[in-house]
Amino acid sequence: MRIITHRVVQPGSDPNRKTGINAYCYLHPGQRWLDEPPPDLGAGVLVNQIIEVDPPRGNRVRSFLDIIAPDETSNRQIVGAISDGASLLADGNRELPWSVSHGEIRFRFDAEQGLVAQWQIELGVLIRYALAVRRMSPNPEV
Repeated sequence: MRIITHRVVQPGSDPNRKTGINAYCYLHPGQRWLDEPPPDLGAGVLVNQIIEVDPPRGNRVRSFLDIIAPDETSNRQIVGAISDGASLLADGNRELPWSVSHGEIRFRFDAEQGLVAQWQIELGVLIRYALAVRRMSPNPEV
């Protein structure tokens, strides 16, 4: 499974341009691994998306969270891996972007400079969208 969440803003300088979260859930039926996710996971099957800022292409990405895990991974395991990894990196004063493998789960998180000071809030929002886009997929929770 691959879940991608982006905080995006429409291009241009219009002060009324739209900003929001776009999220995608891809499943990889039949893919299994016992350790780190394979580097060649492939595109997978798009099973759900949340699009707040249309069109999805061409928007500027302000932050993102990319999660790779086996399709049957529980939401609790995903949140635990991200929370543990983020806490460890933050305690070690590691600068963004972060890329962490925690068992079978890998996540990447980054945010533009204007969002770094509130990274905990930003990461929390992106996690909530990731779980929401997954909940609406055929395999929401194991």
